Amino acid sequence: MATTTSAEAQQPKRADNDTKSPPWSSSPPPRVYGGHNFFHTQEEYFDIYQHVHAMFSMPDCKRGLVELMQDGFTELHGVIQGWTFMWARHEPMSHLSTDDKREIIASLDGYCVQEDWESIQARLPPPARANMGAFLAETMLYQHLFAKFIDSPFWFLDGRTSATMPEEDLDFHRKFQYLYERLRQGSAYSAAWWKSATIANCNAMSGTVRVHGRSELARSTTARRGRMVKLFTDELLGRRLFQLLLKPKSPAEVAIREEQLHDLLDQAAEHMIYTEGGIFGNSTVDRLPGLSTFHYQSTSVVPHQFHFTSQLRTPSFGPTEGGRILIVTRPGLSYDDRLSLGPSYKLPSQRFLPAQVLAEVPKKELKKGSKKGQNGPQATQTRTAASASKAGTLTNPAKRQRTARPVSASKAAKAAEEEEKEDYEGESDWSSLEPAERQRREREHPAFGMTLRKTPWRK
Repeated sequence: MATTTSAEAQQPKRADNDTKSPPWSSSPPPRVYGGHNFFHTQEEYFDIYQHVHAMFSMPDCKRGLVELMQDGFTELHGVIQGWTFMWARHEPMSHLSTDDKREIIASLDGYCVQEDWESIQARLPPPARANMGAFLAETMLYQHLFAKFIDSPFWFLDGRTSATMPEEDLDFHRKFQYLYERLRQGSAYSAAWWKSATIANCNAMSGTVRVHGRSELARSTTARRGRMVKLFTDELLGRRLFQLLLKPKSPAEVAIREEQLHDLLDQAAEHMIYTEGGIFGNSTVDRLPGLSTFHYQSTSVVPHQFHFTSQLRTPSFGPTEGGRILIVTRPGLSYDDRLSLGPSYKLPSQRFLPAQVLAEVPKKELKKGSKKGQNGPQATQTRTAASASKAGTLTNPAKRQRTARPVSASKAAKAAEEEEKEDYEGESDWSSLEPAERQRREREHPAFGMTLRKTPWRK
């Protein structure tokens, strides 16, 4: 006869269905599992788990790798800079007519302040003034890429109502974009998920690889993407203002230039689809007038390489702290409204590109530039007075003797030091930057990490 100990007698009596079943039991007792904000039975919990697992096993619901997205944008930026360096004009573009200059500025609305050419050029750093064609071509190229692939993420849809329909609706993506914007007004998170799932499914893309030809939709979308990239390339090359910024070349070199531009746009289209189809977030593009002033500590804005801003000091041709942003050569890009199926529920904002800008230089640099080229009656009068003073010194032996007195070494060193301070007015201490932020800026701008000297820029 079994006996009950005192310890067993003190334990609370458990229900019959709360006993532990062996692992080989075919009918385990029901359990209660915690969910997001309520409880599930074991059957409900595993049903949700299998649903989430099946959903993420589908190619159109897998998230892309953020690291690959970041590397792709960095590589694309290098390709764009290489293309403009080879084919764009590296000159002040002073040969352009007044109407051409005005049309170029007007075409870059949202990327360039809408002022006259000379006013903008006078406030830029010296390297930018001498290479207006190069960075304007880069700006137009980025403007074209963002307008075609980021502002219109459904650009690859044909809009046909049947498989036998011969013609495509070139404006269908705008109608689809309008539907997306309406969904975003109701629920930004649902719209972001719907957008990425649609892009990934139409392009037969998974989170890490692209699987072309998986379905009839994927095959037709892949074929249409090639036609659209060719159309976008011809559209950009057909712009008269864009051609004004390119070097005149022979027909053979022009063919090479067009082929390289087509490859650039094709690479951009591939990467934009991978990003938009795998990020599951809504894009935010930073341009004018949203960007108004430049601040060195900002993580959303970096200076263009023509500012030659090092991480230790700001030369006289670096951006003025709090100065106006004149031109956005590359817009900023970030993604928000990203949902997480984990305990955090929402993912933080992901920035891939900080805006690259050309801003005002310190006013003292502008004054120096104006002094070098000053003309007019007042300047002539000043030079005449200086010449007369010099002639008087030569005719007067006493004055000549006083003028010829040697300058002490300490005074010469002090004068050189004052000149050095003037040339580097507007220094900014970058030592307070976080290591990660410093590395990011150095990666985006190779010239950013260089400690440049003023000697090469002396006349």
